[in-house]
Amino acid sequence: MDFMTGQQQHGDWLGHHLKKSFILSLPKELLLEIITNVALLESMDSYPTSLIELSLCCKYLYYLVHKDPWRLQTLWSRAFHYRFDTKAIYRRRLVHHIDWQRQLERRFRALYLCRSFALNPTHTRLLEMMDWEIIWNMLIEHGNKHG
Repeated sequence: MDFMTGQQQHGDWLGHHLKKSFILSLPKELLLEIITNVALLESMDSYPTSLIELSLCCKYLYYLVHKDPWRLQTLWSRAFHYRFDTKAIYRRRLVHHIDWQRQLERRFRALYLCRSFALNPTHTRLLEMMDWEIIWNMLIEHGNKHG
């Protein structure tokens, strides 16, 4: 499906009876900058839920956050690097294409499991669910963005 402008998508989604949205009539480049800034609103130690909430506002914003090609190397990359100091480890990797959204999700899932185990140390099943590769990557990264 071709998404040319937010205004066109907005018109398709809500129909011609409603007033057109000013924000969706902005150029795509400006919308992308706004979306990226939303991804950086929350603290460094939380998943960017505001970004997910924004994507639920309309189909066009959902497309930009979850489907548009720019999101992998720009949006989710910036959200990821804002929260984790990864320059050294990813600079050493030979892989150039990284799914930043997936990496961010893996890290927050691993951090959630670590907290859960710390609160319930007898639940060793949590250790079996742990993504140890992600834990290792976070341990060997240099910087001060994670405790």
